[in-house]
Amino acid sequence: MSLENLKESSYTLLFNLLLGNTWVRRLNLSGNHLNDEGVDILIDFLKKNRRIVEIDLSSNNLTVAGTYKLIEYLGVNYSFLDK
Repeated sequence: MSLENLKESSYTLLFNLLLGNTWVRRLNLSGNHLNDEGVDILIDFLKKNRRIVEIDLSSNNLTVAGTYKLIEYLGVNYSFLDK
């Protein structure tokens, strides 16, 4: 699934719609101005949806703090990394 130029509020809607999916395994969120608050929304989504195995976050507005937060979540969530 590839998306471009999402607004912050759109992430919550998108991730809520994807919660029950059984077929989406990859998300292309590149170039969507995702910031550290968006990372919090993404992490909440990933906690509830274990089907996603690949996410492209290139060309976004993540700071070191947001990137570290995501790495920290993925580092402790071994079931996500094993998919």
